[in-house]
Amino acid sequence: MRNCTSWFILQLVHNSRRIKHVAVKWGVLLMLGLFPAVFAFAGYKINIDLQHNQGNRVAVQVESPQLQQNYAIYHIPVNREPNPAAKLTDWISELAAYDSNGKHLKYELLDNSSVMIYEVNNYVRLEYFVTENEKNGGNKATLSHIQPDNRFFLLNRNGFFGYFEGYETEPVELVIHKPKELFGATNLQRQNSTDTLDVFTKPPQSLLHENLIMYALPDTFRFTVMGSSFTIAVFSETGAHKARDLYYILKPVVQGVSRFWAPNSGNNKPGTDTAGVALPVKQYTFLFYFTKNDRSSALNMNDYGGLMCSATSSFYALPEINYSPNLYRLLQRMAAHELMHLFLPNLLHTNLSERPLGNEKMQTRHLWLYEGVTEYFALLVLLQNGLMEEADFWEEISKKAGAAQQYPALSMTEASQNLGRKSKYNLWYANFYYRGALAALLLDIQLAEDTQNNGNLRIILSGLMNLPDGKVYPDEILLDTIMAKCGKQAATFIQQYIAGKENLPYSRILAAIGMNYYPEITEPFATFGQFWVVPNYKAKAMQFRNIGKEPFGLQEGDLLAALNDDPVTIGNFNQYKHLIYRPNIDQPLQITIRRQRLGQSFTFSATPYVTPKTTQHAIRQTKNATAKALQRKAWVLYERAEE
Repeated sequence: MRNCTSWFILQLVHNSRRIKHVAVKWGVLLMLGLFPAVFAFAGYKINIDLQHNQGNRVAVQVESPQLQQNYAIYHIPVNREPNPAAKLTDWISELAAYDSNGKHLKYELLDNSSVMIYEVNNYVRLEYFVTENEKNGGNKATLSHIQPDNRFFLLNRNGFFGYFEGYETEPVELVIHKPKELFGATNLQRQNSTDTLDVFTKPPQSLLHENLIMYALPDTFRFTVMGSSFTIAVFSETGAHKARDLYYILKPVVQGVSRFWAPNSGNNKPGTDTAGVALPVKQYTFLFYFTKNDRSSALNMNDYGGLMCSATSSFYALPEINYSPNLYRLLQRMAAHELMHLFLPNLLHTNLSERPLGNEKMQTRHLWLYEGVTEYFALLVLLQNGLMEEADFWEEISKKAGAAQQYPALSMTEASQNLGRKSKYNLWYANFYYRGALAALLLDIQLAEDTQNNGNLRIILSGLMNLPDGKVYPDEILLDTIMAKCGKQAATFIQQYIAGKENLPYSRILAAIGMNYYPEITEPFATFGQFWVVPNYKAKAMQFRNIGKEPFGLQEGDLLAALNDDPVTIGNFNQYKHLIYRPNIDQPLQITIRRQRLGQSFTFSATPYVTPKTTQHAIRQTKNATAKALQRKAWVLYERAEE
């Protein structure tokens, strides 16, 4: 009771309000429903109590801004991707509505995510509990998390608090009563903070749902790129991952995205902060949750990955794996994709994509652009900045071709526009990341051919961004606007394979850049066996871990010193990693290592193992590719006019 009382006193001091009444529920004194309608703060006033939660229940109070009518419609949008039948009552319980005098108001559910409140007299106060019924404290519908035993809470932009229809951009004061040891990572403006209380504000004309808040034991790291401030916040269940370690993984991705959108981006080389453009955000927060649960149960989400993204932050759920290069590559892939959303759709809106509030009744036609092109551009960022080998790029394209084949033929604009209306379209959603990205690559090649290596999709879209006076494109004309910037062949491609549903012409278009497409191919595969090479920041060297069968005689913990007598460090490893991960057949490799426990260095040499490997949807360079085709490939992949 002492902590609860102290919070109550702080609330009184902060808001200068008089007590109306105190609600007692389940033996816990909840300081909700205390305040009259007349108060100094003109917008929303939201209270969330994380400290006095009852297991998987969190008390929430929402006070409306001054309303101009005698009714109110309150929305908490639902994430319908995993479950189209999800509804508000699945996670909101004991909803009550009051007027300024504490009188109960009548309400009714309008649909699966909205409530109509009657006779509000310009003001309404809502009280309810957010309940996580699913295992591990996760909720598919809200993408929020309540894990008090784990000392972890994720307050999603929609899961805990919504908005009143017509008042989406009013200022907000958000008061969170929290456990003493937890820190709230977010881009909301923190106006006041104590050990057990945070007060955040959101200015007018910005949307509250564009902010996430992650409460966990404090582990954050900050860095700056081109004037934008980035915060990394990590919750690792075992403590295996730290925010500072992720800094070395994420900063090159941020720099790469900045360089990608710069004019003549092919001339911008990795390694500097200055060879790019300022990102369209002043502050951005990466939120990471590393879970030791297995894939099937972790978070009760669809899968690991980037689970939420807004204009100012993104949230990722990842497995708690130590020293995994695959994990780091996945992390960079996800971060590049989410950062691309700062440009698509944030700088290229239509009236149906601009800062969406989750209204499934009006869907944009352009998820092929906002997810498919975004995914393709993210791969280009990694490739152009040395974070992905070209062979890995084509392997990703091959995987997408295989995944896209599993879906029925649909127009991407039609599927996008009809999401949430029919199950066949909902089930097709993931294909925007597959067919959408593939179509973007092929369209880029067609544009290069049409313009003699002077135009591409990045240039076209960049020229369409940032309409003057805050204007946006009508959703129904954006595709025609893009086609008008293309040549005849590229415009026909859009009609046939984006608006249309014809099978993508891999062989014909890839041939223009000297690449062959094979539905299936068996070929010799070279490998040096099983081991990971990961950064050891304390030793300031790359380190061999999880060693299995390999020809060198490595031992767990060996530090990599050189490859073929070239010194290798954490900073330059990307330049040499292909020698280990993608060796040439019958080409030996010399490795120099430092064995810490002996304080000695050793040099080993070995030839890779060779086995046959069958690959579906393989893409390989043509042996007799012309110089013209190779120049076109250099333009498409690296935006270099000459090779």
